[in-house]
Amino acid sequence: MRVFNTEMYKLFCAGYVAPWSGRFYSLWDTGYAKIHIPIIASVSEHQPTTWVSFFFDLHILVCVFPAGAWFVIKEINDERVFSEFSGFLINLSYLMNF
Repeated sequence: MRVFNTEMYKLFCAGYVAPWSGRFYSLWDTGYAKIHIPIIASVSEHQPTTWVSFFFDLHILVCVFPAGAWFVIKEINDERVFSEFSGFLINLSYLMNF
């Protein structure tokens, strides 16, 4: 591991490996873009979503989700897990074909 770190340090100093970009830092620290990269912070996709928009988009699903999760977990066994997982994979394969 020490040899790998040494070699990576040499490549970094030589300019072959670029340092982390601001977009990478903004993944870990959401306030980084606001302070250091205002053009990224100004895009509306990067702004936090308000709770009102969640309720507007999901309507009653927000309220009935706990009951639905309880009904799914209530009688869990291997057969139900397998059928749910296989259904998920079938739907995923349909999406990948389009």
